[in-house]
Amino acid sequence: MNDKLERGGEYKSLFEDQISKRKLRKDGHLGISELKDGSLIVPEPDALGQLKSIMQKRGISDSEIKNALTMWEDAPAGHRVDLGAGVIVKKWQEHPSTPTYTEPSLSPLVPLKIAFEFAALLVGGLIYDDAFGSLRDVLRKQDRNLADEMVTHNRASKPDAFHGIAFEGNHEVAQFQVRFFGLLAYTVRFPKIAIDHPPAVYTHRLDTGDDWVHLADGAD
Repeated sequence: MNDKLERGGEYKSLFEDQISKRKLRKDGHLGISELKDGSLIVPEPDALGQLKSIMQKRGISDSEIKNALTMWEDAPAGHRVDLGAGVIVKKWQEHPSTPTYTEPSLSPLVPLKIAFEFAALLVGGLIYDDAFGSLRDVLRKQDRNLADEMVTHNRASKPDAFHGIAFEGNHEVAQFQVRFFGLLAYTVRFPKIAIDHPPAVYTHRLDTGDDWVHLADGAD
């Protein structure tokens, strides 16, 4: 399950009536977090080490710690076990984690700028015509609100190791699609602008480093 989660991203899980928020570590396990009642949620690979450290700090003898760790290893999932010295543990069964979506969203100015630069490659010096003046103003002034009116965020069914930018032709106005990691897709539409150029797609494979441009059939 965790192999589908983003390393470094923050995720939340529900434990009884409390929510735990943790970041996914590089090893694919969610980190340690503390609930409101003071209890710790610890990833299973770290559990024995954490228990041993806690009990050592409480002055428990090595033999008692050994017995307590054996109790922990033998404990059934879903049951609270008193290991002594006030240490009570519970093996949680698999808890689904969902993103907290606390990370800042990608500004619509980013896909708009990418689409604008791709358009410049297609039309050459015509990019300096007055028709593109309003787009230049939005980018120059970093007007996120106006950019947001031109950009629609979509999402593919699964990620893939490529970035891409496509001019999809004129659908009333010039329309582009910007893709990141094959998953995040942004449709960019240039208001009141049509481009005299066949559809074109640029793809960059992240796994091989290869890139290429594909033009619509019949285009030079």
